Amino acid sequence: MIRLRTSPTGVIVPASGHLGRGAWICPGALCLKRAVTSGSLARALRCAPEQDPEALVGRLASLFGVDSGVDV
Repeated sequence: MIRLRTSPTGVIVPASGHLGRGAWICPGALCLKRAVTSGSLARALRCAPEQDPEALVGRLASLFGVDSGVDV
């Protein structure tokens, strides 16, 4: 499980601590896609949904070293 949070600029990034609002998610491509496309990640972080969900999934997948090409 990894923890994500929003940066001061509103970008979703990996969290490096347990302070502030965050969301735990498994680093698998399917979990990332479901969390982003369903809006549950944005709800958990209380932030605006990403304008381009596929770009967010690709960025997070590359950070965690997983293949983002999994169909939901």
